[in-house]
Amino acid sequence: MDSTRPLAKVNDQVYEDIDPKMEWVNDAGFDTLLVRLPGFTKQQLRIQAATGDRKLKITGKSSQRNNKLIRFNKELTVPSVYNLDQIRAKFEGGVLYIKHPKKNISPAMPVHENNASSTAEPQKPANEKPEDGTSGQD
Repeated sequence: MDSTRPLAKVNDQVYEDIDPKMEWVNDAGFDTLLVRLPGFTKQQLRIQAATGDRKLKITGKSSQRNNKLIRFNKELTVPSVYNLDQIRAKFEGGVLYIKHPKKNISPAMPVHENNASSTAEPQKPANEKPEDGTSGQD
């Protein structure tokens, strides 16, 4: 974890606010945000995506010894290059992987109609001279 904030005490519960280390891994069709959360379990994490303001909220709370809780709260704006409704997360080995699929931003391929003229050789006009230079008349 990158940094901690001073401890807060609420109802005999001591809270330590942390700022977990995060990094991006870039791939062709998606980018993955890695959030390092040693000491946390999947059940202690919550991820929410708000479509209106394109915000991704990641929170967590982990019970420690001596009546102490470690917690964090991150809110990130998801750029419009990602499909917000297709973001997926998994937690494994103390790392939260949040996969951000990229929108297809390449130009659309032209749609070809499926007819005989699209696959046949081009037709020469009937009045065109033969390629050997003769008119076809003797």
